[in-house]
Amino acid sequence: MKRRWGMMIVIFALATATLLFTDRTPRATSNVVDGSTATVRMGAAEITAEVAVSDQARSRGLSGRPSLSDHEGMLFVFPQPGRYRFWMQSMLFPLDIIWIEHNRIVDMAEDVPAPNPEVVTVTPKARATYVLEVAAGTAARLGIRVGDLVRIEFDNRRKNT
Repeated sequence: MKRRWGMMIVIFALATATLLFTDRTPRATSNVVDGSTATVRMGAAEITAEVAVSDQARSRGLSGRPSLSDHEGMLFVFPQPGRYRFWMQSMLFPLDIIWIEHNRIVDMAEDVPAPNPEVVTVTPKARATYVLEVAAGTAARLGIRVGDLVRIEFDNRRKNT
């Protein structure tokens, strides 16, 4: 009888650990395409982001664009978590860069300057699957902080550009 209870406790502990520590972050799927949009919610803040999934789209990013509006951004989707470094090559305006993993903000770089003349490179302290770029000052203005919960909803329709 004691042995049966012991096995039940072990099984319960393993099931609980699996539920608590399994990564339930939605991953990029084949139906998420470059140029589609995603709604990224962080607390009361909501950003409509263009999605960059392919290596080419992630490399190009926001380079050469003149600006972003207050609630716009670009969401970079990677196939697996990593410490993805970002550079400001050909950027025309400064950015806030937000790294996201397990539905939480795991790191941020605020007010990253556009190149003048040096190209700035930013490396996160934590691994992430998603990286959101928004106009500099957006994180402070909307009260976005490391540790905030994040919800991402993908819309597979392409953004009109």
